[in-house]
Parts: sequence; structure tokens; C-alpha cells
Amino acid sequence: MPRLVAILSVLVLVLFAPALAWATEARLAIVVGNNGSATLGRAELRYADDDAAKYAGLFAGASPGDGDVELLARFDADTARLFPARAKQSAPPTRAALDAAVTRIAARAQAAQQRGERVVFTFVFAGHGDVESGRGFLELEDGRFFREDLEALLARIPAARAHVLLDACNSVYMLVARKPGGTRFTTPEEVQRSMAARLAHVGTFVSTSADAQVYEWSRIESGVFSHSVRSGLSGAADLDGDGKITYGELRAFVRIAAEGVPNVRFRPRLYARGPGGRDDEVVFEPRAAGEGRKLVIAPAAERRVTVLDANEVPLVDVKVERGFGTSVYVPASGGAEVTETFTLVEQEDGRPERRALLTRSSDVLAFRAEVPETLAARAAGRPFDLLFAAPFGPRAVAALPAEAAEADVYGVSTEDRQRMKRLLDAAAGSSRDQRLTEGFASLGLAVTAFGIGTAAWVTPSDPDVRTTKDVVGGVFMGLGTIGLLGSLQLLTPSDMEQRRDAYVASLRGRPEALDLAVRDAERELFERAVVARRERIAEGVGNFVLGALEIGGGITLALATDDSSLHWLAGGLVAAGVGSGIVGVGRLSARSEDERIVDLWRTERALSPSSPRTSFRLVPRVGLGSLGLSGSF
Repeated sequence: MPRLVAILSVLVLVLFAPALAWATEARLAIVVGNNGSATLGRAELRYADDDAAKYAGLFAGASPGDGDVELLARFDADTARLFPARAKQSAPPTRAALDAAVTRIAARAQAAQQRGERVVFTFVFAGHGDVESGRGFLELEDGRFFREDLEALLARIPAARAHVLLDACNSVYMLVARKPGGTRFTTPEEVQRSMAARLAHVGTFVSTSADAQVYEWSRIESGVFSHSVRSGLSGAADLDGDGKITYGELRAFVRIAAEGVPNVRFRPRLYARGPGGRDDEVVFEPRAAGEGRKLVIAPAAERRVTVLDANEVPLVDVKVERGFGTSVYVPASGGAEVTETFTLVEQEDGRPERRALLTRSSDVLAFRAEVPETLAARAAGRPFDLLFAAPFGPRAVAALPAEAAEADVYGVSTEDRQRMKRLLDAAAGSSRDQRLTEGFASLGLAVTAFGIGTAAWVTPSDPDVRTTKDVVGGVFMGLGTIGLLGSLQLLTPSDMEQRRDAYVASLRGRPEALDLAVRDAERELFERAVVARRERIAEGVGNFVLGALEIGGGITLALATDDSSLHWLAGGLVAAGVGSGIVGVGRLSARSEDERIVDLWRTERALSPSSPRTSFRLVPRVGLGSLGLSGSF
């Protein structure tokens, strides 16, 4: 008998461990949606409030307690009509309302911890965002919510795990500061290192565009990124069928959902890492919503499923590959029950038709036996018609190209690419003008020197002066050879011209490589500036040392000899030393062209296309046994 009791106890633990785990986990969330742009002056969004309402419904379905999900959004009339229950619960997206919501959630988290529950907290934002002086921010109705504010918010809520979902421009800079010294871009490794050092328990899933665009689509009444994320979190991304959505599964789902969109500019740009950088960390458990809202998609033919609520508001989209099945936990939409589910099907005349796919069987939604094929895009000109056109499943995930994180950058906008091109155009133009000026000057010197040398050699003269003329002719022939070698630069583009041409060529490459072109060009500019600065400092210090030696030698010579015939040499050495010092001052103070280009890039002063390409410069030069000035016009 005791043995039987032990066996039954083990079976109970195995069968009900998931349920017990859910019961001891407090799932709390704050959802913020803001259509407006008070500080940036951008166009109003249409569906950030709708996204907030849908996110709140999704998380509330998995959080049984009233008040576990705080919603901050100012609903427009249409959204309030579609989500009346959410409209009554929501507060305005202001700093004061957010602070109050954080206080309430923090109190619930502390109470849950005292009950021995594991706290999981999620922060969601849909709206506008950007970067100011290296600090990322999100726009609330009455001001900016900075990266430091988000960190303070996360620190106030005692959670074992926290998740941050952001649908805003440049939102990756809510996770990491822009680097100092004018460097504008960041990489996934830099973001991960920063998060691991500051917020190791926090996972992030963000859409980050540097072009000030949050893409929305009226057909789904939502932001494209947010709709894809919610569809995946609802269970569509559950690759292994365990009722949990990991960061790896969700990232793969969102990537595949947008894979069919032909213009890469309209695909969400993702940064997704679980706490500690682990892709196998769970971001959401849709099964906690309960069997009553479970939609079973049995393995069958490839097909597209769109779940609508009673108001025909799209809640979930998924296209499953042949032979793959999953379960979608339909989120509550403003308290309305899901009574029917439709998919869009192409008719022969090209018009869309809604056909009922699902019926209620007991408390579980299941497919009918016959499932029609999904429509393809009806209007190729619309950028999002091929959203969810690619099927999701194990084969699709295995075929995804590996994400080369080390070859990825965030924070590059279209304006950055254009500004880099204008900067390189101006620098290459100035370099070309200098090259042509110096090349033609060298060619003129060569022609003149060869002419004088030839004349010295061929002109008849007395034997007494013949030797002198031969020496003079040889000297000028040598100068002509030097000038001829200098004129070869007429045929060879300068380093800056080659850098500009390489950059322009890279802009004609793959769209996903455009950001890398800007990053690589910036790196080369910075490297060239560092080398130029070192050379300039070395030359300046070298001139000071040479000047000190010359002055010291002149003074020593003047004091060591009484021969007045050598005093002129001592005076000459002192004068040369002063001249070398002046040249040294000039080299240390006159910044190089490469340094000035980097200064322009760092200060973010865009050059206009009509900026003059030529300039006037006089730069002190020092060489072996020579001093001089070089200039360009």
C-alpha cells in the first residue's frame, strides 16, 4: 500500500507539475500605447492604441488576477468602440500615470513574492521613439521616457524574470547608450554585453528602425511588428508544442512572417535576446490562458489561418507549413467571445472572400475537415500584402539563414547613408582637385627641368664652362625625373577617391548590407584620422627636437670658437632651429584633412550637395633635409 501511494504521488507530480508551476507564478505586465508625437512632431500613429488593447487582452488572458495587467493608452473613438472593456480600464500614457502603474505592479509583485510565487514581469510599448544625445527615449503624451527611466522602472519591480517588448523607432537605444566620440551605431554584441552587465534578468524583443518609421497596416488594424509578435505569443510560434514561447521561437516566427515582403525596408528590424542572452528562455506561456480558448491546428496541408474576434478585428495570423500543427490560445478581445474564425480566400475574379473555418465544439475550437487554400497577395503594389505568405514550421525554421550577429549593426538611417556619401563626395572631390593640381604642377616642373637640362647639355660652350654646364644639366634632368614621377598621380585615383568609389559600389549591393557599408566607411575614416593624427604629432615633435638640436649646435659653435668666419654658420643653425620650431608648431596645430572629415561626421553636420569641393590650405611639411609648405586650391 505505501508503495502504491508513492507511485500515485509521483504520477500526480508529473501530470500536474505544469499546472502547479503556473499556480506559483505571478505574471504581471504594463502595456503602454501612444499614437501621438508631442516632442518629435511626427505624424500621428493610427493603431498604437489598438496594439495596446490587444497586448493587454493577451497578457490578461494568462494572468488571472484583476490588476495584474496595467494598460496606459488614450483610445480614439474607433478603438474605444472595439474594446469597450479595455477603454474603461485604461489610463492616459503620461509620466504620472505610468509611475502610478509601476507603484501598483511593484506592490503586487512584492505580495506575490511573500506568498512564495515567482514573479514574471513584462513591459510593452507601442508608439514613437528616438535618440537624444546618445540616450534612447520613448514618447509619452507629456514628455520623453528615457533609457534610464526604463532601467529605474525595471529596478522598482522585484521580478525573477522581466521581458521588454518595444515597437518604436531606434528602440534598441533603450537598451544601450550610443557610444561616445561620435560613433552612431551599435551591434548586437554590444547591446548584449550592456544588458548582461546592468539587467541580467531582463530579456528584450524589440523592433528598431533608424528611419523614424513605425509600419502600420489597416488590414490588420495594427502595427506590423506588434501583430506578428502577438500572433507568435498566442501560440503560433510554438514550434515544439509545449505551450511555451521561447525567444528563439518568437524571433524565427516574426522573421518568417515578414520573409515574403519583397522590400526589405518594410520588414521589422529585430533585436531579440532572452535574459542572459539565452534563446531558450521563455518569453510567454499562452497555455496559461486555459483550454477554453485553445484553437487546435492539426497537421494537414499548408494553409493560412486568420483569427478574428466578434467585431472582425484580426487577433492572430499564421501560415503553417504542410504537416505542421500547433495550438493557438485565442486572446480575449475587450471581453468579447470568439464565435467564428475566418480566413481570406482568393476567388476567381480576384476579390477576397471570407470563409468560416472553425466552429465551437464544446469549449475547444477545432478545424473542420475541409480547409481551403490561402490566398496569395492581391495587389503587388501594397508593401504588406505578402505578410504571413511564407509558411512557418520546423522545415522553415531550419532553412532560415543564420543570423551573423557580428556582421549586423543598428542605428543606421537612410539619412546616415546619404550623409556619408555627401561627405565622401566632398572629401574625394577635394582630394581629386589637390591631386590634379599637384600632378600638373609636377608635370610642368618636369617639362621645364628637362628643357633646361637638355639645353645645358646640347648648347655649345667653351671647354672651361663645359663641366659646369654638364653638372647643371644633370641636376635639372634629375629634377625633371622627380617631377615626372610626381605627375603619375594624374593617372591614379587617391585613397579617398577609391574609398568613395568603394562606398558607392557597396550601396548598389544587397539591401541588407547597406548598414554595413556605412559602418565600414566610418571605421575607415576613424582609422585614417587616428593614423593622420599620430603622423602629425610625430612630425611636430620631430621638428621641435630637430630645432632644439640646431639651436644647441649653433650656440655651442658660437661659444666654442673665436673664428668670426664660423659665426655666420652658428647664426644660421640658430635661425634654422627657430624655423624648425615654427614648422613643428604648424604641424601640431594644423589638423589633417582626414581629421577634419571625422570632425564633420562626429558633429553630424550634413554637407549640402552644392558644397564647394575645393579649398585653400597651406600645411607645413618636413622631410629628410628639407622644410617647406604644400598647398591646394
